[in-house]
Amino acid sequence: MTLSPEQRNRRAHAAYQLHGGLCAYCLLRPTDGRDHVVPAALGGGEGQLNRQPACRLCDWAKGSMTVAEWIAATYRLLATGEGPAEIRMWVEETCPELLLQPVS
Repeated sequence: MTLSPEQRNRRAHAAYQLHGGLCAYCLLRPTDGRDHVVPAALGGGEGQLNRQPACRLCDWAKGSMTVAEWIAATYRLLATGEGPAEIRMWVEETCPELLLQPVS
């Protein structure tokens, strides 16, 4: 199904409104753009269903991971202290108190 530019804009606006203008990942910072749910590097398309509002920090920390990979890497970091530097920086900026508590 091909959407007109007007339909794409309406869907993007609806996604923005759904999250109250905040990042869909952290729900803390205003959105700066839209992130690929399935990264373009992994074959994710440009369609509206594969894009969601994201702040620059979350978009950068997620990088070319899928949302599931990013969540798993974040939990691994919290549980073991090991993980990508980008995710550690994201946790320290977004929710530093989690680094002090064990994950069950």
